[in-house]
Amino acid sequence: MDSVIQQTGTIQIGDLQPGITLIDTHQRKERIIRRVETHGTFVQLFFENDDAPVTYSIQELQSRFEIVSDAFRTDANLVRLVAEAHRLQHAYLFNPIFATETSLIDPLPHQFIAVYEHLLKHYPLRFLLADDAGAGKTIMTGLYIQESLLRRQIERVLVVPPAGLIGNWERELRVCFRLPFRILSSAGATNTNPFAHPENRLVIISLDTLRQERMQDYLFEAQPYDLVVFDEAHKLSARYDSDGTVDQSKRYELAERIADQQKNLLLLTATPHMGRYDAYYFLWRLLLPEHLAAQNAFTRLTDNEKSKHLLRRMKEEMVTFGGKPIYPSRQSRTIAYPLRQGEVSEQSLYDAVTAYCEKYFDLAGQYNRSAAKMAMMVLQRRLASSTYALLQSLIRRAEKLQITLRNLKDGRLSTAELEKAQAALSDIDIRAEKTGDEEETIDGQEEAERVDEDLESATAAHSIVDLEDEVDHVENLVELAKKVYDLKSESKFEKLWEALAAYQDIKALIFTEHRDTMTFIIERLEALGFTGKVAQIHGGMKYSEREDQVEFFRDPNGAQYLVATDAAGEGINLQFCWLMVNYDIPWNPARLEQRMGRIHRYKQTRRVILLNLVAEATREGRVLKVLLEKMQRMRDELNDDKVFDVIGQQFSQISLKKLITKAIT
Repeated sequence: MDSVIQQTGTIQIGDLQPGITLIDTHQRKERIIRRVETHGTFVQLFFENDDAPVTYSIQELQSRFEIVSDAFRTDANLVRLVAEAHRLQHAYLFNPIFATETSLIDPLPHQFIAVYEHLLKHYPLRFLLADDAGAGKTIMTGLYIQESLLRRQIERVLVVPPAGLIGNWERELRVCFRLPFRILSSAGATNTNPFAHPENRLVIISLDTLRQERMQDYLFEAQPYDLVVFDEAHKLSARYDSDGTVDQSKRYELAERIADQQKNLLLLTATPHMGRYDAYYFLWRLLLPEHLAAQNAFTRLTDNEKSKHLLRRMKEEMVTFGGKPIYPSRQSRTIAYPLRQGEVSEQSLYDAVTAYCEKYFDLAGQYNRSAAKMAMMVLQRRLASSTYALLQSLIRRAEKLQITLRNLKDGRLSTAELEKAQAALSDIDIRAEKTGDEEETIDGQEEAERVDEDLESATAAHSIVDLEDEVDHVENLVELAKKVYDLKSESKFEKLWEALAAYQDIKALIFTEHRDTMTFIIERLEALGFTGKVAQIHGGMKYSEREDQVEFFRDPNGAQYLVATDAAGEGINLQFCWLMVNYDIPWNPARLEQRMGRIHRYKQTRRVILLNLVAEATREGRVLKVLLEKMQRMRDELNDDKVFDVIGQQFSQISLKKLITKAIT
């Protein structure tokens, strides 16, 4: 029957009225009276949905029908759903992993361990989940949120990822866990506080949107969220300056205010250490602000105490329930190439630029011009990247120094003002201090790219004569770089093409540090017949444009090559590709880790091949070649890919950047 009946009774003629429901015991269904006509001891009934009336005697009526009381009547399916909902509210008491039954996920042992043996055992939760890139931290977080909601430990959840990962978070939580998270933006918070709205119990908002002053005010005016999740938590950067003062980013200040609310706090990152001990300490201070007010308190923290707030596992530790490795192995190959020799050649250009960098690096050190020293390092990097990138940088540098020289000669700029302008230039090496996903986009440029261009005006000159000498030097380098570029024969690219020839019709991800070099590679590939077959990603692209390029690369009939800057190191899943080329080797090891994480991740089915291009005869090339070959030998001898997972930790005491700087200066 379609209804739940609480009470029935013997029928009397006086009970029969239009709208009354009878149970027909012969047909086992309900019938609703539309009209009643009595004829002595007989009753003629007109039922809804029946055209013809039916006549019954009183005896027939009482034996066949039962009258339904209106005390409680409703749809049976609805009652079953309500009862099931009440039952499910307490299901976790009988099934401690109940969230896995209500989720559409492919459960893995390391995810179970993280959620049920670590996260759920701590309340309030103050935890740093730092598993390797591609281990499924989003899935683990979703499972923890689902289980905590089912247990009624939390009601309000705020997820704070980088802007480029908002869509991925919303999709994963909705599809895998049926969690209706809403995405908030500053545009939707003009007149009312969105965090106070009852519908915004489960919310996703980008880190840079939330750090806006107005959005912060709204957040802290509203009821605190029971759980706040920061994805890519290494973006919450803070460090000690040389004078011992703390330099906190706006992002970190926001996280610190949230941490002070003493609610559940979950930090997610694959690169917690980043080779910088102070940055690692400040992440921990968010978790335990009262206990770790000073860094020496952190150094005294035992491994056992840390394990209550930290989980860090490498891919090689992760296996299926059958004990098989989840992730395939990796092979790294260092491809060395020689510079072409001759009076006008790659070698002569390298020697000339290196001599220039050495001279002005030393001068900048003598005159305490830190920005000028950094400018020489940038130039050396671009020299190693491509002749085209170097040429573009030299042209811009020559133009900027000429403007400065004219202003000095015309009296529009005094030497004191020059000194002040040089001191105002940034001397922070963005690529060494941040990973690609930490960089901000400024007017369509990656942060490192913008700083590089600003540094092109940096000089160690103190007078017109000094500056005239440097301008002449740079103009000569421009002429030489043009001649070498016009040879249209670049050893590095030709070595790349030779290496790719062994992987015909195979999709390849090619990383470079500079957009100029990216442009050069794309042009060369298209000249080789790959027009319409090359995708690209750089920091100046909108996230929707990046997603379009990923889909273009994913399409079997789409791009064969994806050429990208380190902007592609953030939240882009490319496990359908198993060949990666480091056209430029970053001096920040954490960037290498993030690059590898794009393709060496869950559901990768092939062995991952990493090709590293290095100029063997250059000073920095020799350092990188020795490092990369040593790592591969360690991997081969130990038969363990963990070597690749701890690159950043290997340089926690002495940076790779310092090693290379020492070699080239």
